[in-house]
Amino acid sequence: MSGRKIGELSTGLQAFADQTPGGFDGCQSGWRSPFVTFGPVQTTQDFVTADAFRSPRLVAIGDTPMGAAISRALAMVAERKEA
Repeated sequence: MSGRKIGELSTGLQAFADQTPGGFDGCQSGWRSPFVTFGPVQTTQDFVTADAFRSPRLVAIGDTPMGAAISRALAMVAERKEA
């Protein structure tokens, strides 16, 4: 993904951040999921409260190991559920 497509994704994430600053129900207790990017796989943002969420700057580089990124995200969700 590059060019216009990643720009549109970034715009959509920013719109989400702008339109749901306090969570879906307007409270400050809403959580946002972490951001796991791939190419290479890395966690760019952990779980945060709705008021602390900032839309990340997305950049397309490298390869696309989507399976590894999804595996990391699922592991993070499982760890969060245990906590």
